[in-house]
Amino acid sequence: MNMREKLLSQVRHLLSETATQAFPGALPVDIADIQKVITQLGQEQLTKEEEIKAAQKEPDPSVRSTKVAQLQGELSDIIAQKSQLAQMQNKLTTSEGFSQLNSKLKLSRADLAEIVREQLDAGQDRAGCPLATQDVALNTENRNATRENHAYGPLNPSKPSEGFWEKIADKWDATIEEALSTRCANCVAFDISPRMKDCMPLADANVKDVLGDDLPGFDVEEYDVQFGYCWMHHFKCLSARVCDTWASGGPIDEDEVSYEWGRKSGTEQEEE
Repeated sequence: MNMREKLLSQVRHLLSETATQAFPGALPVDIADIQKVITQLGQEQLTKEEEIKAAQKEPDPSVRSTKVAQLQGELSDIIAQKSQLAQMQNKLTTSEGFSQLNSKLKLSRADLAEIVREQLDAGQDRAGCPLATQDVALNTENRNATRENHAYGPLNPSKPSEGFWEKIADKWDATIEEALSTRCANCVAFDISPRMKDCMPLADANVKDVLGDDLPGFDVEEYDVQFGYCWMHHFKCLSARVCDTWASGGPIDEDEVSYEWGRKSGTEQEEE
């Protein structure tokens, strides 16, 4: 049994029904063990990131998309585990009332169970979040790729941006007015479900203050100026923008539909 399995085994036993009687006294928790697991997960994260870079060079688009989505899902799990353990480690090392002896903390069964449950509950929703909502670098990479390959824009939705909308209209052989009505806000892949909002709680901070409520061609009475998650291109996109893969039918505003998109993309497990 490796270090991670040992630690997770302790947690599982502690939270099981039989643990109530199995640990009548204090359970020793080695902070060094937690750090070793975090380090191990960090190494696995680097390895998985290299695998993703290699997969992105796959010449077959369909194979590349499937492989990258699978690896990103695995990477998301690693990052979520590492984050939860880091939070647990911080909680254990900073909580008042716990005595430390030779780098070991003697905690009662009830104390440790409370800490573990707290950290698992705090990380539960984030663990099921798309990776790009938790990784700024990946989100930026995917957004830039969508801008370069699929004309994501306009740069500033509060400006007329006639040139941008003319290109979108030409793409669809449509009028400017028709092009202006196509936005991330009403795209089938635009996810603003409650659970997705929990994945990116700070995304909408000050966005309305920056852009205002007078956006040319954007119906602010029907749609909020807000960020959502794009399931087509995997990044946080702004409701007032659009790209050339827009499809009608959105937004996604129910958790059940959001989880279904996640399952189809291969980046999430079944909803708990």
